[in-house]
Amino acid sequence: MHSHPAATQALIVKLGAEKVRTDEATCFAASFDNMRLSFMPEAVIRPGEEADIGIVLKLANEHRVPVTVRHPRPPVAPSRPGPKRSRHHVPVAGRRP
Repeated sequence: MHSHPAATQALIVKLGAEKVRTDEATCFAASFDNMRLSFMPEAVIRPGEEADIGIVLKLANEHRVPVTVRHPRPPVAPSRPGPKRSRHHVPVAGRRP
């Protein structure tokens, strides 16, 4: 498993520790999808505004870190697992089509 401490630290510097969570409980909770498969992320980012998403994607690209974006969905919705080796997880809350 690859680790990306420089990317994670850059995210914390740019967004703040309140938006970039690296504690085991948060990462574990974000590691599951509806198929009950677990892929532990290195960080969970909770963007507060649209500009935060751009910062996350720019840093991920610079550091070559895969990102999984998830939208809150009903518990019985079909699930498509993201990349197995995604290291940063970005839940996008409050967006409805």
